[in-house]
Formats: sequence, C-alpha cells, structure tokens
Amino acid sequence: MKTLLTTLTLFVFTGVIFAQQYVDLIKVQHAHQLKNASGVFPGQSEYSATSLDFLLPVVISDKAVILTGIILEQTTLSKKQDVCSTIYGTSLKLGVNIKHSDKFIATYLLLPKISSNFKNTNKDHLQIGGVFLGKYILSPTFNVSFGVYGNREFFGPFIVPFAGFYLKKGDWELKATIPINAEVSRSFMEERMAVGLRFDGISRSYFLGDTDSYIEKANNEVGLFGQYKFGNIITRLTMGHSIGRSLRRFDAGDKADLALPLTKINNNRVETASISPNGIYTRISLIFRLPTS
Repeated sequence: MKTLLTTLTLFVFTGVIFAQQYVDLIKVQHAHQLKNASGVFPGQSEYSATSLDFLLPVVISDKAVILTGIILEQTTLSKKQDVCSTIYGTSLKLGVNIKHSDKFIATYLLLPKISSNFKNTNKDHLQIGGVFLGKYILSPTFNVSFGVYGNREFFGPFIVPFAGFYLKKGDWELKATIPINAEVSRSFMEERMAVGLRFDGISRSYFLGDTDSYIEKANNEVGLFGQYKFGNIITRLTMGHSIGRSLRRFDAGDKADLALPLTKINNNRVETASISPNGIYTRISLIFRLPTS
C-alpha cells in the first residue's frame, strides 16, 4: 500500500499551465501538522511544510508565451524544543506555452531542481525534469488535458503520464490533474467567497549531503477549505488529514531501474530509516491570481 501511494502521486507544478480561466502568478503556503508523528527518526515528532511558487509569463506573440519562474519549498521535522531535520527544494521553470490552434494549446517545460538538505552541496544534488501538457478547449468553461512528466529522482528515473479537465458550471468549479491533484468548489457573494474539497499528492526525493543518503518523501492530503478574494488576492484556509505520508531514507546509489505509476521496476532498495508523520493538518495560502479570460 505504501508503494502504491508513493508512486501514484507526484509534484509537477502549480499554476504553470493555463488549464482554467485564470493563472496563479504567486502562491505562498504554510502547512503545519497538528498531531505528533511517530517513526524511527530519533526525536522527530512534528511536521511542517512551507512553499513559494512564482510564475512570470512573458508574452512574445498571440500564439506563444515564455514561461519562467521558481518554486522554493522547505519541509521540517522537529521536536517541540528545536529543529532536528530540514530539507529543501529549489526549482526553476523554463518553458513555453504555444497556441497551436484555436482548440489546442501545448506547454513544454524544463524543471531543473536542487533538492537536498543544502549540506556539502554539489552536482549530485541536481535533478533535471520536464513536462509536456496538451489542452483541448471544448468551450470557454470546459477543457480536457493530457501529458507526461519525467524527473531524475534520487530513487531512479520517474515517468508519469497524467490527464485532467477543467469545468465551470454556474457557481461550481471542478478541476483535476490526475494523479497530481483534484479540487471541487462552490463560490458565493459574486465569487468573493468559496468553499471546497481538495486532494494533493506528491512524491519527491532529497539528497542528504552530510550522510551520503537520500530521503524519499510521499505525501497525500485531503482537506476542506474556505477562501476569500480581495480583488486579485485570495486567502485560503485548509484543514484536513494526510494519507500515507512517509519519509524514508536510503543509501545513495540504492535505486530502482524505473519508477512508474503503481510500480517501481527492479526495486530492491533497502530502507535504512523512516517516519510516518500522519495526522490532522492546517494550511494557510496566499495567492495572487490573474484572470486569463
């Protein structure tokens, strides 16, 4: 079950693909675990995650937009007294969004990333990933999408196909990129307020330069949220529960041949330590959203 949850989910991007009637240019989030975790990492009992996602689209014609930006994220495992372990991710977004026709738009994105605890950092901490996504616009309020994501994770090459859709009907909005995330919401007060349900899943890895090992992090979260919109700025509060969250340590070089949804091929790795910080969490989000239609 743990392997299934890990390989089913991944983190690709947030707000990069124009799959709805808006694009999120800036998103700042902080999540905190409300229930103490249990595991075999000594003294580590609390979990928190903070991220900044920034997108800068540059319009070069009516058919092409250059995509640039950065994603910064930090995961902390701590005791009540002080921090025990912190891991970081720093990703660049480099790509282009092309309007091939009135109905079909495609995005081609390169995602170089340094993912580690920033100790003894070198080229071994670098990951190179990329994504292709195509979107068919069936109406102003409905589209379908498909694509593939790949990354050189420390546990082996990771290849994941995905599919999604966006639908807005009256006050209801549904959007999904399976198996990455899914959200359903209903708005009120001329769309100034909204409530909804959201799922997010990730699978990432981080090199530990001081121990010559890496952490494989899997995280799946389901939560209810409420949000309020001030012009282009959205504040959102989410409360939910993690499902199968885990951080597992492996020796550097201990890899599977290939990671795919549902399975890893020739996965004979030996876990050296693990923690499963599951429980109730809260997340505060601040979003700068720009309409695209």
